[in-house]
Amino acid sequence: MKNLLLKRSIALFVCLTLIISLCNGNIVKANTVNDNSLIGSATIFNEDIVNDPEVALIDSIAKEYYNYFKDNNIEEEIYTIATDISSGKEISGLPNVTTNSISPFSSVFSDGVLDYSYYVKEVTGQTFTLSQIGIQLAALGTKLNLGAALPFLEFLALLAGGIILTLTIAILYSAIAVGVNDLILTWYQYSSVNLTAAKQNTMAIVAQQKNGAKYWRAYLANYGGLGGIAISDPITYSQASELVKLDMSTVNVFAFNYSDAAYLATYAYGFGFTNPEAHRDNGKILNMQHVHAYITQGKIHGKCHIFFAVPVVA
Repeated sequence: MKNLLLKRSIALFVCLTLIISLCNGNIVKANTVNDNSLIGSATIFNEDIVNDPEVALIDSIAKEYYNYFKDNNIEEEIYTIATDISSGKEISGLPNVTTNSISPFSSVFSDGVLDYSYYVKEVTGQTFTLSQIGIQLAALGTKLNLGAALPFLEFLALLAGGIILTLTIAILYSAIAVGVNDLILTWYQYSSVNLTAAKQNTMAIVAQQKNGAKYWRAYLANYGGLGGIAISDPITYSQASELVKLDMSTVNVFAFNYSDAAYLATYAYGFGFTNPEAHRDNGKILNMQHVHAYITQGKIHGKCHIFFAVPVVA
């Protein structure tokens, strides 16, 4: 259990450092989209958090509560139910779904860990139980009209002052951000600054995506000695291609996802691209996966990094 908590501490530090790096000034982050649907997600969280069993367990609990709300037609009561959480009132009539959801994770968690969410406590200082957070996520999913509970990582990103991770949700959130933020503030009164930053950054991403942005100017960084990149202004495909052809390691490109990065690398010179890699030796755990464009037929690659958000198996 100590190893699990240490792993979580390191993972959370990495994610919060990356949130800071992606939310300073005009630095933003976005996720993939195509012309026909809003799909895919880019995560500001590192893989340890994404794969943490707590995340899956909370999402499972939230799903059960959301289905209960829908099946019993109590959508109009959700705001009252959710706000009762912050006042410590006993919520009668709701099932205890934690027991149903925990069985796949019983070998991971021990007594005491399930009393509250580790990540929410670390980000906000508050100790809501997993069931309470599940109700919050179900309420927010209903408020946003998602057709499902709000995913836990989306919520954690907001609480930390980051951005919405999935573009479909980002668009809905931007449309009614004030109402959703007001609901969140009934639970987390001290998160107003973070929520303001999250709203501004998320709305910037949505606006840029609606204008067709797929690529951003990027620079190497070294946040706390852990590496990373700084993502700046959105650029066109032609501008991105020109940056690749500058062939400099200090001027780079950030893409939505691997396919966008690979497309850019392939057609910059016409010779293809390297396998995805991330230089994470020497403690540079914030360094992101990227590809390089081959600049000759002899498979010599250029210096420009074409970073992308969603990790792939190299």
